[in-house]
Amino acid sequence: MQRFRGSVYVQDGAVDRSHLSLDGRHRVAVDEDSWHLLAVNASEEVQGCVRYCAHGSDARFRDLWVRHSALATCRTWGDAFRKAVEAELQQARQRRVSYVEVGGWAIAPERRCTMEAARTAIATYSLARILGGCLGITTATVRHASSTLLRRIGGSALRTEVGELPAYYDPQYACDMEVLRFDSEDPAPRYQNLVDRLLEDILEVPVVCRHKPRSLWAQACQPARFPAAPASADLWAAQIA
Repeated sequence: MQRFRGSVYVQDGAVDRSHLSLDGRHRVAVDEDSWHLLAVNASEEVQGCVRYCAHGSDARFRDLWVRHSALATCRTWGDAFRKAVEAELQQARQRRVSYVEVGGWAIAPERRCTMEAARTAIATYSLARILGGCLGITTATVRHASSTLLRRIGGSALRTEVGELPAYYDPQYACDMEVLRFDSEDPAPRYQNLVDRLLEDILEVPVVCRHKPRSLWAQACQPARFPAAPASADLWAAQIA
C-alpha cells in the first residue's frame, strides 16, 4: 500500500522521490495507528487506498494530524480552523462517536474519475458504521477533482465563525487543498444504498492485523449478522497496523 501510494504521489508531483524510503514507500507516522482500506484487482494488485485514523473521546486539536497542515499555521485562517475543529470534536463527544481523520487517498491513474474512485471514498462511510459511527475531517486535493468528488458523496466545507474555510495552497504537496468534514450517518442520499452494500463487502474481506483484532471488529463480523456479499471483480481489504 505504501509503495503504491508513493508511486502515485511521485507521479502526480505531490511528493519528491527523495521523500520515499529506499524501497519506494510513502511512510508517515499516522499510518501506524490507522485502518487502511485497499481496493485490489483480480491479480491482488493495489488499485486504490485510503487511510482511516480514529481518535478517542479525549482528543484535542493538538492531537490531530491536521495540526501539521499549512492551513493550521495560516495567520489569517489558522485560529478559525482550530476553533472549528474543536467544535467538531465536542460534537463527536456529545454523540459518543469517534472523530476520524481520513487521508492517504490514492487511486491508480487509469481509475481516476471512475466509479472505482468513488467506491474507495464511499467505503469510509461503511467502515465508520462498522466501527460505531464518526464525525470526520479530511484535507482533499483539488487536483484530479478529488475534493469535488468528496463533496458529491457527502463531504462539506468546514464552517467557522467567519464563514466556510477557503481552499488553500499546501507547499508540502505542491497543490491546492480543501478541508472537508463528513458525518458517517449522512452520506449523499444517492449513495446510501452503495454505503450499505460496501458495508457487507467489507465484512467479508480479509483483515490483516499486526496484533489481535479489536473486539469491536470481531463483534461486527459475526457471520450471522449479514448475508454473504456477491462476488465482484474488485476485492476489498481492511488493515489495521
